Amino acid sequence: MSADHTLGPSRPRLRARVVARLRAQAGDTLIEVLVAALLVALIATASLAGYGTVAHIAGTQRNEAQAATLAQQDEARLRGLTINQLSGSLGNNGSTNGVSTVIGGTTYKVVSKSQFISGSSGLSSCSTGSTTAADVVQTTSTVTWTPNNDGRAPVIVHGLITPAQGGSLIVSATDQSGAGLAGLTATITGPSSVTPLTTDAGGCAVFAGLAGGTYTATYSAPGGYVDKNGNAPASWSGPVTNTQTATATPLVLGQAGVISATFTTFFNGSAHPATADTFVATNSNAGIAPRVFGTDSTPINNAFASTVTSPTSPPTVYPFTNPYSVYAGTCAANQWATTPPAIPTALVTPGATVSPSAPIPEPAMIVEVYGYDYDDTNSAIGYSGTWLRVTGNSSDYNGTETTSIVTGSTATVSFTGTSVSWIGSTGPGQGQATVTIDGGSPTTVDTYSSSTQYQQVFTRSGLSNSAHTLTIAVAGTKNSRSSGYLISIDAFNLPNVAAALYPTVPDVTVTETDSGCGNNEDYPPSQIPTLAQGALVSPGEPYGTYTVCADNGLNHNIVTGVVNTSFTTGNTVNINLGTGSAGLASGPCP
Repeated sequence: MSADHTLGPSRPRLRARVVARLRAQAGDTLIEVLVAALLVALIATASLAGYGTVAHIAGTQRNEAQAATLAQQDEARLRGLTINQLSGSLGNNGSTNGVSTVIGGTTYKVVSKSQFISGSSGLSSCSTGSTTAADVVQTTSTVTWTPNNDGRAPVIVHGLITPAQGGSLIVSATDQSGAGLAGLTATITGPSSVTPLTTDAGGCAVFAGLAGGTYTATYSAPGGYVDKNGNAPASWSGPVTNTQTATATPLVLGQAGVISATFTTFFNGSAHPATADTFVATNSNAGIAPRVFGTDSTPINNAFASTVTSPTSPPTVYPFTNPYSVYAGTCAANQWATTPPAIPTALVTPGATVSPSAPIPEPAMIVEVYGYDYDDTNSAIGYSGTWLRVTGNSSDYNGTETTSIVTGSTATVSFTGTSVSWIGSTGPGQGQATVTIDGGSPTTVDTYSSSTQYQQVFTRSGLSNSAHTLTIAVAGTKNSRSSGYLISIDAFNLPNVAAALYPTVPDVTVTETDSGCGNNEDYPPSQIPTLAQGALVSPGEPYGTYTVCADNGLNHNIVTGVVNTSFTTGNTVNINLGTGSAGLASGPCP
């Protein structure tokens, strides 16, 4: 009894503990169920991802396998081409965008390339400066697909093709920078008839399978490209031996430019814009001949202009990396070796027009022409008073002048015509003269100048076409800046005498007599002498020896051995077309 009594009250507590334990176990079981469900989900997801990866791998493998098949097919195509087809576009569609095809929704591109190599060395036959043989063709077929090759490398298959028995000929070209010149078309003629080839990006093309014999290669350069002397590429001829490789002389071509030159000359103490008809460009590179640009004038073709430009359609001046030296004229004899001035230079830019570093200097050739004149020694001039003859000065007309410092001394000349010119010198020690026509009102002429100037012209025009008398008297007065009273008589120019017989404005031609340069230069009408100008001032050809001829439409006179060298004072030539002049001949200049 006692036991039952003792256990009775504790049963509820025991039940509570059992229920609590069962509840705890029920919570653990729920967590385990949830964990198990999560594991099942993860396993299922991984399984699905694995299936997707396997499917993707299988797809890219199929694409790569298809690419490999296309590459092998292209190699088979290349092996079926002739050796000259391999040399051209059929063997090198890599020069374009390749060949594309769509298979199963995927786009594949096949790019073919073939190049000649040496079978013994494996080097490319077209390597820069290479002289290796061209007896094996290495082919390459590269296949890519979209998108981005599925992250894989392109499929590339190589092959080697040995040509049938025959020789090979390598042609090559580079531009002015030494880079390969693509696009040069080479055509060969000889025992074998082959299709023309175009140089690749490396500037090379190989003709193969050639029967032995002599071949000639001719070229068609890309637009605007010339050799170093401005010409189209010269042809090449040489032997090709069976089973061996010949190499044509490599070409060096550059995209030509243009030189546009202006000119300047110097006389009477200052520079003046000048004209010319030609200029020469030289370059220090070996084997480069001087080049003449412009059109050489003739007595019936005046080509003088303020700007002379090298050919533009097409350009012909090779773009060396160093500049050209430029000078006026037509040959090497016109180039000067000393300064002043410095020789201008022109750095030619491919495909562009450039100007020299400065206008091209020319020494002035001052040709003084007298249509009908009296030299100071002519007996037709009446001198009274005290006069002194000065000789041996090349700056004077005919090398002489007559001077006086004695007040009242006179020089008188009679003529028939509408104008007259007194030719004399001016200088820092010269004075004033009184000039009268037919005893009329006197005119004072001041012959002072800060530096000595020879053959200055004092003209009276607008006279009646009748007989006149000109008198020049030493006035005995001077400019306040002058140190003396000297008056100079060098010549009298009477250009309107016998005007009905010949024009008053003569024509002048200059013929260069240096070896290899004999060119006739006809100066422009704007520089023909006039009464107001009194002398022909024209930029002559620099440095050289010339013959100068003046022609008045009835007679001509010639001065030989004229050396044109002075860039600072000009070069004076005196020609007398007056009646009784030494050397006067009938007819025009020869």
